[in-house]
Amino acid sequence: MVLGQSFALATERVVAPIEGMHLTISNGWFAATGVPGRAVQRVHDAASRAVYRSVQLGAAVLGDAVSGHVSADSPSSVKAQAIVNGLWGDDLGHYERDLEIPMEVRSSVGELVTDASRTVNAPPEATPHLVVLVHGLFESEMCWREGGDDPSVSTGLERRPHLTMLSVRYNSGRRILDNGDELATMLEALCTNWPVHIESIVLVGNSMGGLLIWSACTEGQRRNRTWVEKVSQVVTVATPHLGTPVEKGVAILSTALSFAESTRPLSRFLDSRSKGIKDLRRGTAAEDGYGLASSIDHLAIAAVVTSDPEHPIGGVLGDLVVRPSSASMGESQATTSVSVVGGTNHFAALANPAVIDRVLEYVDSGTLAAEDYEPAVS
Repeated sequence: MVLGQSFALATERVVAPIEGMHLTISNGWFAATGVPGRAVQRVHDAASRAVYRSVQLGAAVLGDAVSGHVSADSPSSVKAQAIVNGLWGDDLGHYERDLEIPMEVRSSVGELVTDASRTVNAPPEATPHLVVLVHGLFESEMCWREGGDDPSVSTGLERRPHLTMLSVRYNSGRRILDNGDELATMLEALCTNWPVHIESIVLVGNSMGGLLIWSACTEGQRRNRTWVEKVSQVVTVATPHLGTPVEKGVAILSTALSFAESTRPLSRFLDSRSKGIKDLRRGTAAEDGYGLASSIDHLAIAAVVTSDPEHPIGGVLGDLVVRPSSASMGESQATTSVSVVGGTNHFAALANPAVIDRVLEYVDSGTLAAEDYEPAVS
């Protein structure tokens, strides 16, 4: 049912502004005809509403038919659910009970390790060194396998037997600070109930996931959580620490569309985007007390579309969503290491071999000191 309900919700939310604009424009024309046009307007409006309701009903029926042949845990269902959560995850309406993604920590094979219950089911191969992967907006933990089975961030980490790879699945439409608080609590449960003594934790975040990690670390530090002491490194990939111009542009466009009555429904549609998306306007670097402990190294990876990482156009366009200055936090925070990878965009970064190599290199630098290990040749 997940795929069908995701399709039905998306259709419902997209049809609403189209219907609103249609009726607003038609009402203006009918008003100009005076009294003779009122009877025609009533028929027109009733017929129009019937058509739009039919479209929504048809989408729901079609979605249910498709869902009957696609399991809820299939890649297409998981992706559809992740997208609608990213778009409207703070307000899913009557679909909330079935579509909202609860925060979960999963193992490398996808098995549940912990969730809101805080019960920890560690994998049999649990080690003292944890690598926790946090995906970005509209994504799930499947994003870490971008580029196929070989190479990918996941397969690279799986070749390092001294590490235990965990991944976080969450509703990316919620406020970043709320998700960060919940992640901090789950990491504390992991640290308290892990079957072996934890020696190191490396946190890796893609896009919004990097903001979530910073928020969790900030909350953990405020509450003196024991897991924070175990974190050696935070690695962020294309994370908009200082915000993204895309969200800033959408906010301006939404305001501009609100001035005209005919485009106001479209403005309301844009403004209905989730709080998680709106948080990307500034990132979370502007929050009071936002930061990492001095003992934690922050290793930032930025991407640019130009093949030359230092090309000025690349500095302006960035990866089409995040500029390098934002991914590296500019001058607002001290970043231990910044690496800029050229020739890729925001949506393809995790499948880029250079980005994958850099992530694995950073992870190794945070764990090799505790374990004499030589990674397998890929």
